[in-house]
Amino acid sequence: MHLKSPIINIVTKGGNIEELRNAVGEVLSTKLPQLVRHMEEQQRQYMWSALEGKWGNLEREAEPAELAYLAARQVAYRLSRDTVRAALGITGNLINPLEMFLYPSPSDQCSPGDIVRDKTAGHFWIVLTPACDFEQCKAENVLMARIYPLSEHPLHSAYLVALEVWKKDKDGVGLAKGMNDARGEVLSLVKGRKGPRYSFFPQTFFLPDCVVDFQETRHVPLKNDDAYEQVCSLDSPFREGMLQRFSSYYGRIGTPDLDLDQIADRVKANLDSK
Repeated sequence: MHLKSPIINIVTKGGNIEELRNAVGEVLSTKLPQLVRHMEEQQRQYMWSALEGKWGNLEREAEPAELAYLAARQVAYRLSRDTVRAALGITGNLINPLEMFLYPSPSDQCSPGDIVRDKTAGHFWIVLTPACDFEQCKAENVLMARIYPLSEHPLHSAYLVALEVWKKDKDGVGLAKGMNDARGEVLSLVKGRKGPRYSFFPQTFFLPDCVVDFQETRHVPLKNDDAYEQVCSLDSPFREGMLQRFSSYYGRIGTPDLDLDQIADRVKANLDSK
């Protein structure tokens, strides 16, 4: 029974039919068999329907390695997010949080968008060094931004303080407003309304609700990356979106503010004079 896990089910030898039926039902409920059949069907359709009809138009006979490469590329293309969602019976425009991540990370090599955990302090970090620096061996140091579990973020802590104050004196209208305002700040953080400094990641079974803070960064020597353990990786296009967001945040240019109230008053006066 020590082999039992969410991936492997165990049926006792000589057990009753109900035990077997329940075990099969649990496997089918994961929809993994449907996904495997979908992959096999996509490959069959490509080889027998799509590719077979093109032989007469080829300039030369294809090599086996070329066919294998084409087949693999077609399977990858047909396993796009929309196709997989359809195969699993997922409808609607909103995504499942799991669609944001690759778990576990597809490679042991450090890559942009990797989410790692500091083995000493247990803190989460996300890698922001561009992929080209890793590919061209230019990354002597890895740039990372801190990821706070939402429960440890300062805004969440401020809400807990306000909540405790309110609980001690529920008759205070001002105290209730302070608690509600603090809660609103946390919800604004979750909904991405606290500016480009922060990015929110929703909870999965391998990651808590958490927030990336672009103002808290560190450079770590690449040779010391064994001090961190990989947790997961952002999938495309969320990986590219995160890097673009970070670049925009640090690349922004400040300009002096105009007196917009005075300008609005002047425009309003011009409109009223018409």
